[in-house]
Amino acid sequence: MKKIISAFLITLLLSGCSFLQVKKHDPGLASGYVYLKVALNDADCELVDTLDDSYYAAVWVQEYARFTTDPLVKNTDNIVKYLKSALDASYDERLTACKRWLNLVNINMKILKTDWGTR
Repeated sequence: MKKIISAFLITLLLSGCSFLQVKKHDPGLASGYVYLKVALNDADCELVDTLDDSYYAAVWVQEYARFTTDPLVKNTDNIVKYLKSALDASYDERLTACKRWLNLVNINMKILKTDWGTR
């Protein structure tokens, strides 16, 4: 009887593991994240060109996340939206507002790193 119960539990355990849906490592997402992170490290509200670089890197990551139907596509949408707002604030010379938008972008980047860094 113990053998039957043990066999049943082992079968249940092995079949249960096959139903886990762990996202595989995606080198495209990892590369896009690193490229965006480097661009954000160089972003300066007083230099609009640096914000443009970050914005286009974010759009690339957003489109790739949509293409792969990544669960964090909403997060990438927010990053693009916040960078667009930072760009607009920078054009209007509202540097404090621009820096606040960049802080929101960095918070969203931490969320991406937490999820994408574990794949």
